[in-house]
Amino acid sequence: MLKQTYSIFYGINVNTPAAATTEVLNNIVHAPIYWAGLALGAGNYSVHYNYITGGSFSGFTNDGTNLALLNTTINAATGAITTPLSNCINGGTVDSAYADIDLTRNDAGCYGGSYTLDNFFPITANDWARVILVTAPRRVLVNGTINVKAIGFDK
Repeated sequence: MLKQTYSIFYGINVNTPAAATTEVLNNIVHAPIYWAGLALGAGNYSVHYNYITGGSFSGFTNDGTNLALLNTTINAATGAITTPLSNCINGGTVDSAYADIDLTRNDAGCYGGSYTLDNFFPITANDWARVILVTAPRRVLVNGTINVKAIGFDK
């Protein structure tokens, strides 16, 4: 009897035109089954603060900010980090434009920064307002005017 085995690939694989510059940052690739990685092909890339199980990187020079995913469990239904000691928490980019709402360094993944998924679709027992779309400047000069437009509804 012949047993067939298949490998499962998880990761981010990007190929862009040679003249393009692509920013790849604040991602979590969690692959508990087989292999995970960040593979970049042709093009110019700015690659920072990505967390990958297996730590497999190719197609770019790691500047030391792209790390192996450690101490991290992710809720399969929501994508939220459920481990308080994860190295992704406060491990996102240091650029203040991506800071968390409490002005701390953002978390890597879809729950970090001011555009965190929690702001748009809070999946909790609370009766919070839900924001559908926000248009706001990412940087503001001191004493400058801030114009913010939000579309949403309150429950």
